[in-house]
Amino acid sequence: MTFLGYKVDFNSGVFYTLLSKFWSVLSGPITSFVIAIYFTSVYQGYFYTFNTLLSLQIFIELGLGSVIQFFASHEWGNLYLNKENRIEGDYNSLNRLRSLARISFKWFFWGGVIAALIISIIGFYFFTTNATNGAHVNWKIPWLVLSVLTGLNLMLTPFWAILEGCNQVKKVYSFRFIQGMLFTMTLWISIIFKAGLWAACFASSASLVVSFFFIFKKHFYFFFDLFIEKSFGPAVIQWQKDILPMQWKVAVSWVSNYFAFYLFIPILFKFQGAEIAGKFGMSWNIALALGSFSSSWVIANTPKFGMLISQENYIELDRLLWKMFKITSFTLILLSLLFMGFVWVFKNFNFFYIHRLISRLLDPFALCFLFAGQYFFFISTPFSTYLRAHKKEPLLGFNLVIGISVSICTYLLAKFYSVNAVTVGYFIISILGFPWLLLIWSRFRGSLIQSNQ
Repeated sequence: MTFLGYKVDFNSGVFYTLLSKFWSVLSGPITSFVIAIYFTSVYQGYFYTFNTLLSLQIFIELGLGSVIQFFASHEWGNLYLNKENRIEGDYNSLNRLRSLARISFKWFFWGGVIAALIISIIGFYFFTTNATNGAHVNWKIPWLVLSVLTGLNLMLTPFWAILEGCNQVKKVYSFRFIQGMLFTMTLWISIIFKAGLWAACFASSASLVVSFFFIFKKHFYFFFDLFIEKSFGPAVIQWQKDILPMQWKVAVSWVSNYFAFYLFIPILFKFQGAEIAGKFGMSWNIALALGSFSSSWVIANTPKFGMLISQENYIELDRLLWKMFKITSFTLILLSLLFMGFVWVFKNFNFFYIHRLISRLLDPFALCFLFAGQYFFFISTPFSTYLRAHKKEPLLGFNLVIGISVSICTYLLAKFYSVNAVTVGYFIISILGFPWLLLIWSRFRGSLIQSNQ
C-alpha cells in the first residue's frame, strides 16, 4: 500500500510488529480503565512506581541487548536459515555469530541474578522510606517476587536480540503479540479478582512461561547451531576488542535515558505522593503506547539498516530513514490528537466509569505538554537507529546532557512546584534537543559521504 507518498512494504515482519504494537495501544487504555475502577489512587501509584523501579535493570543490561542486535544483523547479511531452520552460509560470519551469542548469554545470566538482588533491595529501601499515605498497602512480598521474575526475564534478553538481529522479526513479533495478549489478560483478570499488586506477578509469570516455550521449543535448532562448535580463529568476536568500544557509549546513553525517562514517577511519588505519581504513570504509559506503535516500522526494519550498511548501499539507507521518519511522525500526531480529543470530549460528561478513568489521568494542560515532549522523543528513533546501525554511538554526549537536564529539572520542579511544571520542563528540553540530534546525524552522514568518495 501507499502511505504518505511511499510504497510501504507490509511484509510479514512489519505486519506482526504493527499487530504487536496495536495490541499495546488497544490494551493500554483498557488496563488504565481496569486500574481506575478496581484500584484506589494510592494502589495505582504503587503499581506504576513498581514498573518504573523495575527499569533499574538498565544498569545491568548496559545497552548490550541493542549492541547485540546490530552486531548480529551485520553477520546475518552472509547467513540464512534452510528449510530445517538451521543456520547456513559464510563460515566466518557463523563463527562470529556464535562467539557473539556466547558472550551475551554469559553476561545476561549473571546480570539477571544481580538484577533480582539489587532491584529488590532498592525497592525495599524506597518504599519503606516513602510509605507516607501507603503504609496500609501490601507491597513487600509482591515486590520481592516481581524482582525475581524481572531477573529471569532479563536472562532471556540475548535470545530476543539475536533473533531480531538475524532478521527473524516476523517470528519474534508474532510471539510478542501472543505474549502481550496473555500478559494483559492475566493482569486484567488478576486485578478484577482483587489480587492487588500480586496482579503484576501473575502477569509476569504467565509471560515468562510462554517465553521459555517459544525460545526452547520453537527455536531449539536455531540456538543449537550457535553452540555445537567452539568459536576460534581470527573471525571470533571479542567483547573487549569489538563490543566494548560501542557498548560503553551505548551504556552511558541508556543510563542517561533512565534519568531522562524513568525518574519522573519515583520523584513525584517522593515529593507529591502516590496519587500524583499514579496519574503521571497512567498518562505516561498511554503516551508510550502511542509512541511505540508509531515507531513500529522502525523496529521492524532495524535489521535492514544494518544489512544495508554491510552492503554499503547508502542510497537505499537514506530512503529507508526518511520513509521511517515520515511514517512515525504522521502516525504519532494522528494518534495523539485522537486521544486528546477523547479526553476533551468526555471530561465534561458524567459517565461514571469514563469520568473516573479521565480523573486518574493528568489534566489536559499537562497531557498536552507530556504528549508533545514524547513526540520529539519518538521521531528521533529513525535517526538514532541509523547511527547505531553503523556499530557506533555518536549520541553519547547528547544523551548524557539530555538525561542530566531532565532529571535535574524534574527534581526541582516536582519538589518546589507541581506536576504541570514537570511536564512543561520535559517538553522544553525535548524540543530544544531535537535540532541538536539532527545536527549530530547530519555531521555523521557527511563524514560517511567523504570517506566513501
